[in-house]
This record gives sequence, structure tokens and C-alpha cells, in this order.
Amino acid sequence: MGVFDVEVNGKVYEVEAPDAQAAAAAGEKLKVQYTSQPETGLMERIRTGAQGFADTASFGLSDEAAALVGSVGGMLPGGHGKGYDELLTEVRAQQEADAAANPGTHLAGQISGGLGQAAAAGPAFLASPTLGGRVLASAGLGGAQGAGYGFGSDEGGVVNRGQNALVQGGIGATIGAVAPLVAQGASSAYRGVKDFMAKQAAAKTAGANPAAVQRIQEILSADDTLGATGRANIQRAGPNAMLADAGPNARQALDAAVQFGGRGTAGTRAAIDERAARAAQDMTASLDLRLGGPPVGVETARAGIREEAKPILDTVYKEAYSKPIDYASQQGQAIESMIKNRVPKSAIDEANTLMRLNGDTSKQIMAHVDDAGNVTGFETLPDVRQVDYITRGLNSVAEAEKGKGGLGGQTTMGSAYQNLSRQLRTTLREAVPEYGTALDTAADPISRSQALKFGSNILRGNLTRDEVSREVAGMSQAERIAAAQGIRAQIDEQMSNVQRALTDPDMGAREAVKGLKTFSSRAVREKVAHVIGEDEAAQLFGDLDRAAMSFDLRAAIADNSKTFTRGALDEGIDASMAPNALQQLIGGKPIKAGQRLAETITGQAPAQLNAQKQEIYAQIADLLTRPAGQATQAFNAMTDSAAQQALNQVRADQIRRIVGASGVPLSYPGGALLTGKRQ
Repeated sequence: MGVFDVEVNGKVYEVEAPDAQAAAAAGEKLKVQYTSQPETGLMERIRTGAQGFADTASFGLSDEAAALVGSVGGMLPGGHGKGYDELLTEVRAQQEADAAANPGTHLAGQISGGLGQAAAAGPAFLASPTLGGRVLASAGLGGAQGAGYGFGSDEGGVVNRGQNALVQGGIGATIGAVAPLVAQGASSAYRGVKDFMAKQAAAKTAGANPAAVQRIQEILSADDTLGATGRANIQRAGPNAMLADAGPNARQALDAAVQFGGRGTAGTRAAIDERAARAAQDMTASLDLRLGGPPVGVETARAGIREEAKPILDTVYKEAYSKPIDYASQQGQAIESMIKNRVPKSAIDEANTLMRLNGDTSKQIMAHVDDAGNVTGFETLPDVRQVDYITRGLNSVAEAEKGKGGLGGQTTMGSAYQNLSRQLRTTLREAVPEYGTALDTAADPISRSQALKFGSNILRGNLTRDEVSREVAGMSQAERIAAAQGIRAQIDEQMSNVQRALTDPDMGAREAVKGLKTFSSRAVREKVAHVIGEDEAAQLFGDLDRAAMSFDLRAAIADNSKTFTRGALDEGIDASMAPNALQQLIGGKPIKAGQRLAETITGQAPAQLNAQKQEIYAQIADLLTRPAGQATQAFNAMTDSAAQQALNQVRADQIRRIVGASGVPLSYPGGALLTGKRQ
């Protein structure tokens, strides 16, 4: 086999043939083919690209395959009768002519063929998580495919093909090894630039140092509060919200920044204390609004109810007491029977005592009593005033029996006294209508006073939710308001009993925390909701929960991180005492002196680094305690920056994969170009 120059349509091509005659014959056939089948430039480029694709996709064996298929077809009846060698010469001549006419198209086709193989085999080899692993895999894959192409594309014998396989395999391995390095560099450069731009944009929006913004962004991402959760937490904190309300990590970061000290620490503490003071004021206002106004002592409030009702009660009772009882009537006879046969001497004694204490001028109830202590009769039957006081005496005796019964309830005797009192009053109401008017008028202040007393006991654990629910179910709106005032009075009493602590002299804050703790249990909240209603309770506890966030933040930076403070102080002192370049030089340490001088020039000296660290901590503290509007703006900027950085990572990975995979297809034409084989 030799290589001969053949002229075809004004162009000279190299044709590999057994001899000059065979080469000339091949050239003549090419001339006839070009003459009989004129092609447009587009069609010629398409055919050339397809040939390049088939060349690499078949490891350089596309010409042999085409000649083999053609020779088999030539042997069929009516075939052209050409043999394998003759057809191989023609195919190669055609391919070389087309490649020479359109070298760029042929190269693009070769790369496309290599990409197809890389797409099929590359992911399995190039999926290593480490750069070193990808380099080795890419080198191995590029070398194997380069060797395969080198063997198939050579037109000599087995020895020549083996030599070409070794050469092109080495080239493919080299190109394959370099590709992941280039890909990693391109990926890192892309992400570095894009991340820098995202961080700068967030820092500009937040108005803080990029390093401080990035650190806060990282700690919020660590506990998944850089997003919907953190935004909801900030909104839940209300108008006093700060960025530190985003989540636990944010509060811990603020504590670390404050404990580190440095510029701005005092201002940060002041901002948090001011917020807590506003929260205490808001809490007091909400308690007053939802529970019936500023607190008044329970007994003082009950006395106020009595004093408020006294003028009208004096009038209606005076009118009732002036009316006679017609003991000849059915109601009068019933009253007489109950007094003579059922009222015990203790109740009559209690009634006489009450009349004396109240200064009433009505004559004493004169009852005849036998040796057994039973009332056998009266000198004069009681008037309206005396019967009324007998009912009160019965109630007083019944009150003494409360708590003595089973499960702490009323005794049977106490219940009997209460029933008798109720029957007497009902009958007297019928006998003397003016007495009924007096009872109705007195019912409101009495029931309100009792409701107020009941409300003051609601916060105690021995009063269950069920008991509160049953009691409140029968209350009027006025009684519910009085019960709410009782709750307000009791919580104020509890808060006022908080003692001053040396570690926290802020009594307003300590009292507010006590109140928040009292309302923190589910049982207390349900009992309060029974009294004031679900809607009002939801408003109240929402206000208290917002106030609690302020006090939680205040507690998070309490002066208790002593170890942290000592460590930060030691670091600062060590940095300030570190010898400078001149001191190192005088001390006979020229190398260290040079190092220290370089550190000073570049801003890396210990004291300089410590100052930079303090500045970052100060900005972190400042950023975490910004007012609500600025906090939301900074939070949104960091959220957007984190999302952009995540997108940058995805795109950087895509760049790494695309560029890294290019080493495999480039190994085919690269090897061919460097060796001169089958260009």
C-alpha cells in the first residue's frame, strides 16, 4: 500500500492504494461521482459532519464498516461486483476529500460523536465526589477511548494500530485528566464571583459589614429559621420585633456578640432593656383592657360595689321594712309555721347579732326556748326586717358548714339551712311585694361582689377548669365583668409580691415575668377564657406571648456567660501583649520579626485581628437588635442572598459537569491532530 496524489476537480487529494494505477482509477471514479452528483455546499457539510460523527462514535472503524457492507452488497445478483479493498480505497478517498474541503465541520462531527459516548459512559466514571477521584476517572476514560480510537483509526497492520493506540491513549488520558481541573477552576470561579455579588447586595441592603451579614445568614440557616419560620417568628413578636427573634440560633448569636464585648455592647443592652420596658407597659395595658381596667384590691372592689349600691338599697329596704306581714293570710301562716317549727335558736341568735352590728333599731326577736334549746314561740311575731335577718342568720350558719362535707363540699345540715332561708325569702316576697323589690335590687351588687371574689380565686390551682366552667355558665354579663376584675386584682397582687434580686434589680421586668409565668399554663388560660370569652382571651394571650418574646431575649443575654467573658478577655490581652516586629528583631528573632512585619502590613497581626473580630461582633449585635422594619428588611435581604447562593452552587455544579465531561470527546480529535492520524 502506498500514498498517491490524485487531482479531483482542481483539488489534489492523497489516496492510499496498492499502486499508482489503482490510485488513478480511484481518482477517475471520484471525478465521475462529483460530475454526476453535484452537491450544494450545505449538503457537503452535512455529509462531512456525519462522517466525523461516525468516525469517533465507531472508534475510527466507520470506513472499514462501510467497505464491508458495500462488498457484501456487491456480491448479490445485479451487484456492482467490487471487492472490499477497492471499496475501502474509495470510501477513504471520499472521506479524506470531504474532510479536507470542510475541516471545521469534520472536527465538529468528531466532537459530537465523542460527546455521545461521553454521555453514555461518563456519568458512571465521573461521579466521584472528590476532585482527585474525578481526575483519575476522567483520565482513565479519556485514555481508554483515545486508545480505542487510535487502534481503529490507524490504516496499518496490528503492530501499527497498537502503537497508534498507545500514543492516542496517552493523549486522551492527558486531556481527560486536565478537563476536571479546568472544570473545577471554572466552577469555583463562577461561584466565587456570583456569591461575592450576592453577599455584597445583602450587606448593602442591611447596611452592615458583609462578614457580619454572612455569619448571621449562616447561623439562621443552621436551625432552618432563614425563611418562612424565621419570618413568622419576627412577625409574631409584633411592633417591638428584632432580627434576634427569628429563632434560637439568632438569640444565642446575640448573646455571644454581647458577651464578647467591644463597641456597641452597652447600646445593645440598652436597646433590649428598652424593648422589655415597652413590653411590660404593653402587657399592663392589655391586662387592663381585657380584664376590666386598672387593678383594685378584691376587698376594696367589693366595698366599692357595696358603697355604690348603698343609697338605693337603703331606700328600697326602708320601704319594705315599713310594710306589715299579714299573718292571717296563707303566706303569713306559712312564715309563722316555718319560724316556729323549723328555725333553730342559733339562727335567731345570729340574726339578733347581725341587727346589733348593723345598728338597726328594730326590737330584738323575743323567742321562747325550752330546755332542749327548741323555739316554742314568740312574744311578738317577727316583722319584715326581723324575718329578713333570720334568713341572713340561716345563711351565716350555712356558710360555716361549707367545706366540711364530702370532697370539701357543703354538709347536709348546711344545705338544709340554705333551703330554709330560700323558702322563707320566697314566701315573704309573696306576702310583701316591696320586699321582693328590695331583694331584686340587692341581687345585682351582691352577685357582682361574689363574682369578683370568685374571679380572684381562678388563678389558684385548687379551682378546676370544670368548676370555673359551671360557675361562669350561670353568670350575667355584669357578673362576668366582675369576675374578670377579680382575676386582674389577683394577678396584680402576685406581681407585687415579686422580690428584688441583686442579679436583676429591674423590678418592672421581674414583675412582668411573674405575670407571664402565671398565664403560661394551659389550665389558667382555659379558665380565663371561660370568663372573658374565647376572642378576648385570644387577644390577651397574643399580647402576652409577644411580651414574652421580649423578655426571653432579655434573659438570653443575661450576665451569666462568665467563662465566655474570661476567654474573650484573655484573647484580647494576649493579642495586646504579642511582641511587635521591632521587639522580635531586638530579641534576636529576625525571621519572626519579618513575619510580624508582614502581618502588620497586611493587617493580620494579633491585635489587628482581635480588633476586626470585635468590630464584626459589634455589627452582629447591632444588626440583630435593629427595630422591626429594619429587621424585616435585613432578614429578607439575607433570605434572598441565601437563595441566590444556593442557585449559584447548582449552576457551578452544572459548569463543572459540562466542562469536565468535555475531556472525553476532545481526546479523539485531540489525539488525531497531535499524531497526524485520520485528521
